[in-house]
Amino acid sequence: MAYEGGVLSDKDLDIRIMLIGTRVPPNLRKALDHYGFAWMEINFATLKSFLSEKSDTTFEHLFQEENLLNQFNEIKVPAEIDLIDTSEFPLLVEQIIEKVLKPISNGISAKIGKRYTSYFMQGRRFLHFYDRSQTRIQLHIDKSYLEYSNRNFDMIYLATKLPVHEATSEYVIKINSEKNLNFLADFLFKLYNGVTTDNLTLEK
Repeated sequence: MAYEGGVLSDKDLDIRIMLIGTRVPPNLRKALDHYGFAWMEINFATLKSFLSEKSDTTFEHLFQEENLLNQFNEIKVPAEIDLIDTSEFPLLVEQIIEKVLKPISNGISAKIGKRYTSYFMQGRRFLHFYDRSQTRIQLHIDKSYLEYSNRNFDMIYLATKLPVHEATSEYVIKINSEKNLNFLADFLFKLYNGVTTDNLTLEK
């Protein structure tokens, strides 16, 4: 609005204002829509792809993962899920917290940076996402916790709905959309409560 005031004049009132950012939080979107301001979200992945297509390497270093993670100091804090401010997160993360994390446990700690956020259960990273990328959201299922609690992770069953791969110490589930969140929530709730997949039903 300050910018608009700087370019408006009595001779030229036909000015269009648009907010453009790598992240436009839901609460800000609502306010902008309410007051009739146009907005556009262009995330880091889109910017990186655009620059790559143009063979422009000027800002390539800014998109390297280690730079994204180390630009700011991390803050590790205890967190109650109901008290987490999700207004700056991608909408998909808000839905994951609401539908998947809350039913499992409220005993979570958070490691919060300006570019990424991780949540920890049983001292191990569980949910990890990059604040500026809707396509880099992952759930990490710790193998040692499953072994200790004598629970079996049915990777084949889960892979019918979501991309998942097995790493050395964990299973990593990638979440790209809200499409199968109810299925995932049901799967993890029963996994962490010792229910076998024999009693699970696939969503149609």
